[in-house]
This record gives sequence, structure tokens and C-alpha cells, in this order.
Amino acid sequence: MVSGREVMSVVVNGVRLAYEDRGMGRPVVFVHGYAASSATWRQVSHLLSDSYRTVALDLMGFGRSEKPTRQLYTIERQASLLRGFLAQLDLDDFVLVGHSYGGGVCLSLLRLDHGLHIRGLALVDTICYPQPLPTGMRLLRMPVVGGLALRLLPAEAVVRYTLRQGYYKPVVINPELVKAYAEALRSPGGRQAMLETARRILPQDADGLVRSYARISYPTFILWGERDRIIPVALGRRLSTQIPGAASQMVVLKDCGHVPQEEMPERTAELIGDFLLRLSPHVV
Repeated sequence: MVSGREVMSVVVNGVRLAYEDRGMGRPVVFVHGYAASSATWRQVSHLLSDSYRTVALDLMGFGRSEKPTRQLYTIERQASLLRGFLAQLDLDDFVLVGHSYGGGVCLSLLRLDHGLHIRGLALVDTICYPQPLPTGMRLLRMPVVGGLALRLLPAEAVVRYTLRQGYYKPVVINPELVKAYAEALRSPGGRQAMLETARRILPQDADGLVRSYARISYPTFILWGERDRIIPVALGRRLSTQIPGAASQMVVLKDCGHVPQEEMPERTAELIGDFLLRLSPHVV
């Protein structure tokens, strides 16, 4: 167990993955969304670390993790790396928390591997069904144009545009968060990883993934921003009816957009904390 905040890394299938580790108790593993990093969970993980061990991962290509050029940036590959990461840390009786693209990675992981020692699942504004892609994502997926735009625009401009699309109230955009995301984007391979992920963001077997939701047997909590312009709350409500028992565990936040953990960190931490308390005690 780790007390305080530590930035660490492990090598999984040849890829170095960075993560932040805080606190002691039942492990809670946070997985970020597209174009983000573990920094998106920093406030929530800090608030929960008094009672839990909070582990916030940087997915391959994002944050301080390695950004290899000869990798397939598919959701299935990210799920495989997440599985290896959990095995490397030898986590047991843990809770997975996934946001947006990271939630899709978690759902893909559960479809691939049902032998995880997982105690619960929390999904926050997560990708879950086929839907129209946001304008910025469609631009990045365009041949030539997407790569050119990403190379020419300053990293801070890309980050601020992305956050404005995700936030209901852009006034809450945190300069420290912009700096962290921009530094990752400027790092070697950062722009290419963002581009390749956008081009391969759709699951290879979306229908099969959707059918697998009905087989999720873990306690599941779903949190959504009512004003989410990227993944509409209607899709979250649909997801809550397909995962057994999740409909009674769904909370919709008023006046909140796509990123509750940044727009309303205290309320998000409180709700995730309530879910954690409803789970059975951690066995040491």
C-alpha cells in the first residue's frame, strides 16, 4: 500500500505506463478519457484517498505514459494493457472507475476477461453505444486534414478547445489542468497518439460489446452530466437499463457537462464514495 501521492510506472507488454498512487485501503482504479490523463482524476482521487487506495492510470499515448509509434491505438489494445497493468500491481477486490473513452476501455476489458478480482464498476459519461462523433473528432479522423491541424495548432489551443466542448460551464477550466494536458500533447509522440486514437476510437465489434453489457455481474454505478454534449445522457440511461441492477444506481448531475470529475469534483467524489460504502467490506 502507498500513502501520500507517488508517481510510478510499470512496463506492460513492452509499453511503459505511468500512474499516480495514493492512500491505503480498498484499491480504486481510475481510467481517464480521450485526450486526457490521470490529471483529470487528481481532485477526486485526493478526496477519496483518506479512506481508499486510489490508483489513477495514464493510458498508452497519454499523460506521462509511453507514446509508441508502432502500436495500434485501439480500445481493445488499451483494454489488454489495462488488464496487464492490474495484474502487475496484483490488485485484488478493487473497483474500476472509467470516464468517457476510459469507460469504454473498462467495458471492453470486462468483455475480454471475466476472471478479474473486481468488486465494483463506476462509469462516468462513458462511451457505450454507436453515436455521431463530436466535430473535433471527425476532423482528426479526416486524412491529411486532421494531422495537419493537430501539428499546426498550439497544444494549449487544442486542449482548451477540447475542454470547452466537454464542459457545461467553461469558466471552470483549470489552468493547471491545461498545462498538464498540453505538456503531454507536446511530448514526443503525443500528437500522433491522439490522432491514431481518434482514427481507431470505435470498437472493432461494437454490437458484440453492447451485447456483453447484460452479462456484467458486478455492482455498477453510473454517473452522468445532464448537459453532456458529447455523450448524451439518454445513452447513459439506456446503459443503466442494460447492465443488471444499474438503473437504481444511476445519478444525473444537473448543470454539468461531460466531465463531472473536473466540473464538480467534490460532488463526484461524494457520489463515488457513497457507492464504495455500499460495497461489502474490503478483505485484507
